[in-house]
Amino acid sequence: MRASKDHAILLTPVLPLPNCSGRALRAWDWLLELSCDHQVHVLVAGKFDVQDIPPNYPAAGVWPVTDGIFSPNRLLRAIGLLCPPCGLFFRGLVVDWFYPQGMTNMRNLVGRLGHKSVKRVVVFRFYLHDLGQSIASLCTDTRFDLDMDDLESQTRLSVARCLARMRRPKESLRSLMASMQYALLERAIVKGYHSVWLAAKEDAQRLSYRGIPNIAVRPNRVECPQHIPERGLSQTDTARFVFVGGLDYPPNQEAVFYLLNEIQPILEQCLTRPWTFRVVGRRAPKALVSRMEASGRVEFFPDTDELAEHYTNADAILVPLWAGGGTKLKVIEAFAHRRPVIASQEGVRGLAVRSGVHYLHAQTGAEFAKAVSQLLGDLALADRVSSAGEAYYLQHHRLL
Repeated sequence: MRASKDHAILLTPVLPLPNCSGRALRAWDWLLELSCDHQVHVLVAGKFDVQDIPPNYPAAGVWPVTDGIFSPNRLLRAIGLLCPPCGLFFRGLVVDWFYPQGMTNMRNLVGRLGHKSVKRVVVFRFYLHDLGQSIASLCTDTRFDLDMDDLESQTRLSVARCLARMRRPKESLRSLMASMQYALLERAIVKGYHSVWLAAKEDAQRLSYRGIPNIAVRPNRVECPQHIPERGLSQTDTARFVFVGGLDYPPNQEAVFYLLNEIQPILEQCLTRPWTFRVVGRRAPKALVSRMEASGRVEFFPDTDELAEHYTNADAILVPLWAGGGTKLKVIEAFAHRRPVIASQEGVRGLAVRSGVHYLHAQTGAEFAKAVSQLLGDLALADRVSSAGEAYYLQHHRLL
């Protein structure tokens, strides 16, 4: 008789799902891995709809834990931002931090499973650390891993600079102070895990320089598309240049403004064939929507559940990013769909790719426009770059 599997707990801020946001997809990757050797119980520290759970979900159970999370008022948050070291003593002052207060569901779950039968716990995202410590207090002989995905301190610092460039000083200052909070916490509390995982090699190296052991790289992975049609253009077809990303995120907002303000005017002069920008992303602010409508060149898709159509209809994926963290899922998805990518250095951050081989590099509006013209005028180049990007994806980022 085959012995039953040991139990594992995946603590995550979002419901793990395929074909969803970057966080949900990375959590899904963890769920698939853990379910190979364990009965996995997913603890979701955020809102979710049970109707979103697909059939044959690879988890023994899904549990909400939001009922026992401390929610500080605006005054406490302000104190935390004004004095970042205070977060070392009371994490309820830290921006976006999940601080436990009476975790009934968590205790009930561990009690039902038996503390000795929980052999592995993965805390997915740094700001769930204290919730993970609540589980640790209930378990013995359990391996605890932390998946940070990216370094919150560096990502928030990058976003602060982005907001400053977009002339949003109050938001920039808040992001800067939150960056300081997280930088202090990263030094203080990540040493107790069996392994700490990050998506980008640069972030892993930065954390290892701080004397933190057991740092490892876990690349972001996406599912392989079932069908990838060829996109052959005649000189009369409309060329589509696609940008994908959540538009409530400042770096993506900055990228779309850059498309319209810096790249579009040059393309208007150098391209004689029909062309359009396709922007795919939810929760765009009104100012950005108005700017896209005024451009006369944007096909805007604010609410789409399936990205494959947009990738397969693209002649190039444009990634003019100047801020953010980790690795960019939009680039990996473009590689997976065998589409050529034109990206800034930040756009391919954390990926071991070479310009001219896996993608075309551009840092200015003129360079983006030149790369677009090269791809449209040299289909053999577009095919080589697309093929190399797809091969890189299959080797490093395919979700198994």
